[in-house]
Amino acid sequence: EVNLILDGYEKTSYSGSITTNSFDIGEWTDRKQYVGRVSLSGKIDGEGLNLKSAIIDTEASISSIEIMGYTYDDMKVDASLARNLFDGQLFVNDTNLNLYVTGTVNLEKDKETIDLDGTVQKANLHKIFKSDSVLSLSMQFVTHTKGLNIDSVTGQLGISELRLNYGSRQLYSELATLSSSLQKNQRDLKLRSDFASITMEGNFSLLPLYNDLKSTFKEFSLGLLNDE
Repeated sequence: EVNLILDGYEKTSYSGSITTNSFDIGEWTDRKQYVGRVSLSGKIDGEGLNLKSAIIDTEASISSIEIMGYTYDDMKVDASLARNLFDGQLFVNDTNLNLYVTGTVNLEKDKETIDLDGTVQKANLHKIFKSDSVLSLSMQFVTHTKGLNIDSVTGQLGISELRLNYGSRQLYSELATLSSSLQKNQRDLKLRSDFASITMEGNFSLLPLYNDLKSTFKEFSLGLLNDE
């Protein structure tokens, strides 16, 4: 039940309890390439009826939500939304992802940023990204990036206490940083860690690079672990 006071598209206010069943949030936010349908129940207090003008505070339990092609179950969120800017905390207890994260996400077009601090207790990446090769990890992370599309992302990701499992093998890194910058179609990509140091510069796309690196990483990690 939601109390609704109609006062134009941007000033309409609402408060109370809300329940959705397969609501298409991607359609509502014009971000269908990133998010899809969501089923949730919770409390809401807000003003405005579209993402550009809305100011919303919410506490919700999310039974399912589609993100980047994977449907996550069992989420809890305590957050505020103010004109495209999400600020809050999220707990995920999905079968393939156990995650706690706090921070902000700006969804304003051409100004997208992600600033997060979190802990991943378990992530079965092969299930989430639909890969045939078993790959899972746990870690703590801090990220400061711009852009949501993989080929436009710039910024830095800091990782600590990384445990990466590939099949029956495990790779551990106490600290690692990944940074990416882009100027005039020239990308500078740097990985620094206690097991590898890699720099890549030039005009290249990150998406096919990711696909190429999956096989390269397999050979590298197996060779490294066999040397231990």
